[in-house]
Amino acid sequence: MKRIEGASKGEYVTSSLTFHEAVTIITGLTGGSSRDASLVNGVVEPILNLKGLKPVPLTSDDILRSKELMDEHALDYDSLHLAAALSAGSKEMVLNDRDFDLVGPKRIF
Repeated sequence: MKRIEGASKGEYVTSSLTFHEAVTIITGLTGGSSRDASLVNGVVEPILNLKGLKPVPLTSDDILRSKELMDEHALDYDSLHLAAALSAGSKEMVLNDRDFDLVGPKRIF
């Protein structure tokens, strides 16, 4: 996180899916509701406020590419994040999933 906070604007990207995943995880852990605007804002705003992070939309091409990546590399549907990173021209991915070590951008975490 410190690396992203200290980076220049847009140096790191995240797919728009990240926001949904974060809200889903937090509501599941806390028993909260995704209808609770305060809870959602409490999850989404800190991510949006990371200076070096730029959210990127998932495109239909990313969705198709993610399926190819799943088939080619035996990945799960997190391949959507990889497809978005590849579309954005990312050289590194910040994640802790070792399944991505042999695919695409360098994994850092």
